[in-house]
Formats: sequence, structure tokens, C-alpha cells
Amino acid sequence: MVRQSIDGESATAWAADFGAIYRIDYNNTRIGARINNLGSDLTFYDIASPLPLIFSVGASMDVFETDGTKVTVLADATKPQDAEQLVFSGVEVSLFDMLHVRTGYKLNYQGVENEKVDETTGAIFDAPTTEEGLSFGVGADVPVPGLDATVDYAYTDFGILDSVHRISVSLQF
Repeated sequence: MVRQSIDGESATAWAADFGAIYRIDYNNTRIGARINNLGSDLTFYDIASPLPLIFSVGASMDVFETDGTKVTVLADATKPQDAEQLVFSGVEVSLFDMLHVRTGYKLNYQGVENEKVDETTGAIFDAPTTEEGLSFGVGADVPVPGLDATVDYAYTDFGILDSVHRISVSLQF
């Protein structure tokens, strides 16, 4: 369920994400695809606004593995319905099956501009869509009885927003 409020008016829509992963028995290769925001429109003042439909396809492979160390590379191509295609790439180094060091880069993010219209004057101008690019992070598997627990930290240089830090905790049971 998606709910949004603007200036006292609210709208609700329903959406679902679908995806699949195919595992190949070669260096733990995985190929995946997903579609996001498949569902209804948000309607404000009798004007329907579709959710941003996004399709992605990607792959990853373990390119190096020894006792206690594994290196995985990945690439992902994402096509938002209303924007240019984006490409993500990354590398993860896993140490002792519990410490994970990651870096990634978002290609076609910096310098991508959309044509916008000033609603007041009607002037047309180019506006950057985002300024993301290089990111890096670290994760650790935390031993918790009966759970698979992971703590992750990520850093992204985000241009006008300066440095963005993300922390997440994942619990699987």
C-alpha cells in the first residue's frame, strides 16, 4: 500500500514488486530480474498519477574464492519508465564468511539531466536527475542464537546532499 499526502489532500494506491533469481552452477553465478511498482495510480483531485514503474535485470558471480576469502562482482541495468537507463556495478570482498567490504558505482547517474518546464513563466531548462556515483560500505554477520543477523553501513557521495550514510540491520529467522 502506498499513501501520500500533499497540502491536506491524500491518495492511496496498491502496488507489488515481482522478481526472480536463476542460479547457475558456475562460480555461484546468479541472474535476476524484477519489476517494481506494478499497480494502481495515486489520484489527487481527480487526476491520476502513475507510480514509477521500474524494470531491472542483473547478474553476479564469484570471481575468486579461497579459504576464508571470496570476491563477488555484479552489474545491474535498471530502466525506470520515465527516465534514462541506469547501470550499477559493484564488488564485494567477503572475509571469513562474516565481514563484507563493498564498493559500487552508479553509471549514467551523474550528468543526466531532464528537461523541465517552469510552470510560472513557461521557460524550459535542464535539471539534473541525481548526483550519485561512488559508494562503499561494510557489513558484518552478527552471531545471534536462532537468527541470521547482519549489520550494514554504506556511504555515498551525494553531491548537493553532501555525504549520505546508511545503516541497516537485517534479521532472518
